[in-house]
Amino acid sequence: MVGRILLAGNQPAMEAVVPEEITLELTQILSNLVLGDNEIRSNAEKAVNDRLAQTPELYLLALAQFAIVADTDVMRSFSLVLLRRLLFRPAPTSQPTRPRSALYDHLSAQTITTLERLLLHSLAQEPVPKVRRNAVDTVCDIANQGMSRGRPWHALQSQAFAMAIAQPQQGAETNAAVHALMVLGRTSAYGVFAGAPNLVMDLQPDVVLGVLQRGLEDAGSIEVRTAALRASVAYLESADAQQLARASGLLAPMLSTLASLSSALSLSSSQPKSTPTNYHHLSVFLSILTPLCATHPALFLPHLNGLMHLLSPLILPIVDCGPTPTIRRPFPPRAGSSPFPPTAGTTPTTFTFPPGPAATDIDDTEEHDLRQTLRLSALEFMLTLSEARPGMVRRVQGWVDVVVKACLEGMGELDEDGEGAGWESDDPSSNSSTSETDSPPALYEQSLDRLAIAMGGRAVLPPAFQYIPSMLASYDWRVRHAGLMAIAA
Repeated sequence: MVGRILLAGNQPAMEAVVPEEITLELTQILSNLVLGDNEIRSNAEKAVNDRLAQTPELYLLALAQFAIVADTDVMRSFSLVLLRRLLFRPAPTSQPTRPRSALYDHLSAQTITTLERLLLHSLAQEPVPKVRRNAVDTVCDIANQGMSRGRPWHALQSQAFAMAIAQPQQGAETNAAVHALMVLGRTSAYGVFAGAPNLVMDLQPDVVLGVLQRGLEDAGSIEVRTAALRASVAYLESADAQQLARASGLLAPMLSTLASLSSALSLSSSQPKSTPTNYHHLSVFLSILTPLCATHPALFLPHLNGLMHLLSPLILPIVDCGPTPTIRRPFPPRAGSSPFPPTAGTTPTTFTFPPGPAATDIDDTEEHDLRQTLRLSALEFMLTLSEARPGMVRRVQGWVDVVVKACLEGMGELDEDGEGAGWESDDPSSNSSTSETDSPPALYEQSLDRLAIAMGGRAVLPPAFQYIPSMLASYDWRVRHAGLMAIAA
């Protein structure tokens, strides 16, 4: 050891593992790597290659230490990303004919142990969420690569479990900053389980399932529940048949958050713009669960009826309350306007002319985008399950009917302004334009094709032709266009 070093933020001091002059030299090299000048950056890249060719262990440890001690979160993140890339790139060799192994394979056991210790410190103590996510990614890469080489990382296993179940000490005051750090720690722990599921596959299933269920039922943080859901999906996808049989009960807490978020869907005006809404969280949850529908559809069998009732309202458009915006919202609130009759305890505002812009215009656009993303996420979930096990979902009454209706409704929701702009900007010489393949109506049309292929025409045609005649008779040309496209498909 060569002394003690001060760490970024409020992290406790730790023993330095490389000489101070090496740290100073590496600081200058990394600073040059992020500059915009090509010549300076090229010289810095050459310096990195030279140092790794001469003393790889020393500079890799210096890089891991810099990921802890750097003053800025940008440099700490950059150090973690660079460390991950350098560790597993081919090492220089004087014999080109032989296969090149990674730098990691040339490190001594002591160096790897020290490297792991530094990364565990970053994983546990890093206060900035973005940097902590990079620490999780780096730790997971090293854990996976090490386990594939027969080197388990037991210290990471123990630390991740301790972080996942950490609670405030009894009697200790928990302010907002402490609470945020504990949430960040639990989120990071489940991120490790998601990124390196083999880390826990050799443990007692009941222990692992208990920790996962605890995160799925975390009442204080949606971020922890999201991370625990990712970890649960990764565990189920990596489990063998015996582990799957014991883990089938995990689906109930995994799906319970869907119901709670669905019942609380709202875009609160008091919610900060930068804060994700329930629409966003529900879309993320469905996107995380969708791959599990493809790999293990039988897990969802006991929950199909509940899922159908939960997802049906999400994939269908909101019922329009009138043919014009005025009828739909006859008295839109405006900035500076007073309610009538005035409520007790409020002071009427001064009348101004002309009136200011509608305060909800931006919110309406944002809410529409969030709803559209959620509709497509829910539809993809149902389609993936239908493709993976068509016979299973065919027995659920109304499943095919509601998916067909959702696809037909979505196909008729062409945005006249947006679509026209897309047609004007697309290359006419190409076979298919971007607006034809990436727009929501095109995605709904593709979804209808996928459903027909998975379920068969006999299942899809009857519900489709319940709606197509009325679509062809619609006053809206977009709906008539959707009906014709459905027949052509």
